[in-house]
Amino acid sequence: MRAQSSRPPQAAAPGSAEPAPTGCLLALLTGPPDHDAGFMAEMSALASADGLQVVGWISQDRLLPEPSTYFGRGKVEEIRAEMERVGVDLLLVGGELTAAQCSRLEDQIDGRVIDRTELILDIFAQRARSAEGRLQVEVAQLRWRIPRLRGLGTHLSRLGGGIGTRGPGETKLESDRRAIMRRLRVLEARLGPVALRRRTARLGRPYPQVALLGYTNAGKTTLLRRLAEDVPAGEDRLFATLDPLTRAVHLPSGHQILLTDTVGFVRDLPHTLVAAFRATLEEVRQADVWIKLFDGVGDPIDRQERAIDQVLTEIQAEDRPTLRVVTKADLTDVSGDADLIQISAQSGLGLSVLLDALDRAVAASWEEAEWLIPFRRGDLLAHLHRAARVVAEAHDEHGTMVRAAVTPAVRAYLEGELSRDA
Repeated sequence: MRAQSSRPPQAAAPGSAEPAPTGCLLALLTGPPDHDAGFMAEMSALASADGLQVVGWISQDRLLPEPSTYFGRGKVEEIRAEMERVGVDLLLVGGELTAAQCSRLEDQIDGRVIDRTELILDIFAQRARSAEGRLQVEVAQLRWRIPRLRGLGTHLSRLGGGIGTRGPGETKLESDRRAIMRRLRVLEARLGPVALRRRTARLGRPYPQVALLGYTNAGKTTLLRRLAEDVPAGEDRLFATLDPLTRAVHLPSGHQILLTDTVGFVRDLPHTLVAAFRATLEEVRQADVWIKLFDGVGDPIDRQERAIDQVLTEIQAEDRPTLRVVTKADLTDVSGDADLIQISAQSGLGLSVLLDALDRAVAASWEEAEWLIPFRRGDLLAHLHRAARVVAEAHDEHGTMVRAAVTPAVRAYLEGELSRDA
């Protein structure tokens, strides 16, 4: 057994604004390829973000979890003994448990068990501020709860078997499941118009769209704040941004883009969250260009990129022109990767290089098309000069025939305006 501990957290002092964090023991498997020291540090950071303090940790070197209790029988005994030694009754598991594994593990350690998915869901619930964000988080939590409803515990046990002998436990279980399904239908009905509003808003955006993708707390909001105006200061905490934030950014060529800060990713972001936040992540799917932002002092870049790509695959996002950018370059050296643009959002190092590269990437996504713009819609012609590259113009009695290179987002906006004006 590998274990290290500190003293359990003390209670908050009288009059203290912040309650003392709850102590927990972190237990994880080290056999899977991604479960290394960085994974343990990430789990500790997630625990801290949820108001927990890891006062000890214990690991088991195995590739696959034990089907019944996640950890082997002997390791479960060690976990129980270690929890008694450090004085905690909460176990944080660095993986996703089935309902049966969680139940058996709680029975055997005589304490409460939280797995990685439940931890992340709880952090999202704390961070959600907008009505949309709260709806999406509640949907994710309910979807997670459905297969974990327990109706056969000591207080919900069956009284008998066979027709006519179902006890209150099974009745309560069915009642809970029906209540959750009813609530889910209500929430998903509310989220439908939210998705429609977002889709309509995207079609009405008159400039090329660029999405910032990156690990949580990698510095996406800080970068957006350096490049645009009227951006609230980012917070140094995990999942500080759940609601997309879009701002206009001017490129060196004089063109303008819309840059969107999206929800941050981590390894194995729970599927229920990805599904619930699908309307939000549509911002990524509809962007003309992606910026993958990596934390230069965090996890290895290839591992951060795998976490991003995993979510992109799950939302079925097709490839886009992509800039690979590493931030906090003043604190690290990644000179071995020629494809990486090195910046520091705090000091401004490399931002001019990034903007030049972004200018070229947006231009590379342009496609030429031709429209007849009525004279009364001079605003659309002026907009093309700001948001695209006008190739040719000719005037006749019906209006201005203009040929321009535009991004898909600008084309959708222009054609939508012309169809409404017809």
